[in-house]
Amino acid sequence: LTNTAAWLATAATTTTTTTTMYPLAAHAGIDPTLLKSLPVEGDTSGAAQRLRQVEAQRETQVQDVGFVTLDSGVTFGEFRPGKGEAVVQAGSKVAVEMTIRCRSFATAQEPGGLKYYSTKDDTDFNELAWTVGSGQLSPALEEGMVGMHKGALRRIEIPS
Repeated sequence: LTNTAAWLATAATTTTTTTTMYPLAAHAGIDPTLLKSLPVEGDTSGAAQRLRQVEAQRETQVQDVGFVTLDSGVTFGEFRPGKGEAVVQAGSKVAVEMTIRCRSFATAQEPGGLKYYSTKDDTDFNELAWTVGSGQLSPALEEGMVGMHKGALRRIEIPS
């Protein structure tokens, strides 16, 4: 009887810890980054190639070079300088990716302002193309783009 009581006392104080181990992600010996360079079957428009170019540009280091205020009240900050000799000016044909936000309606989820237009969500090709000065876009937005080089990243703020 004494051995049974000792066993019960030991059983009551013993705890069991269960550790679950999951295997690491298996890539079957394939480097997933190499898959991005493969051609996409049926991509006759070149969209996959364009997305790869955009992704490569995003991988470059983003830097803050300060904001510039123009006479009209438009401000812009260039976070990534562009490359190449082409510069946006009146009459330039441009294709851009952009998101337009209304800062007056900033929320906890969108502190930069409520998004009401995005080329990623609202266009078929993830970009918007037009001729600068044609009147198709806000003159203030175009003014903030003047001087940009290809591949540049700017935040343009237009006063209401």
